Amino acid sequence: MSKGPRIREHLPMRMVHTDICGSIDLPTREGKKYFVTIVDDFSRFCEVHLLKHKSDILEVFELFIKQNPDLYKIRCDNAKEYVSGELARYCKKSGVMIDPALPYSPPLNDVAERANRYLLEKARALIYEAKLPKSYWGYAVQAAAYLKNRIPNQIVGNLPFELKYG
Repeated sequence: MSKGPRIREHLPMRMVHTDICGSIDLPTREGKKYFVTIVDDFSRFCEVHLLKHKSDILEVFELFIKQNPDLYKIRCDNAKEYVSGELARYCKKSGVMIDPALPYSPPLNDVAERANRYLLEKARALIYEAKLPKSYWGYAVQAAAYLKNRIPNQIVGNLPFELKYG
């Protein structure tokens, strides 16, 4: 795997990195057991959506693509939810390319994998400090994403929130 510099996007929401995390043993109060992370390549702005089933990813990306009409590439792992089925057909119809990593090579989807790790570690700390039940992990992961977007990012040299929204 190359460790050299790579070319980043020059505009927000043109290419995103994404990954599904789960299944979490203890579902949220609404029955959600997964979450999908979407990270913008330009700003490193991170969105988190909670899911009951992995197949719910189609609804998330239908809305995401409508909200971000300039999106042209989704970089992801080689999970079947991305590369086969309804999402692949919808993306092809919408003109969005899915760029899957090779099987069994998480380093090729490192931006999304690191975001998941950060979000889960921060969520555990938030739950522990607030002395909340573990079933609140969904709210904690969303709160961690909110905080991540408002903390300076060393890679982009600014706040992800500011880079996305100006």
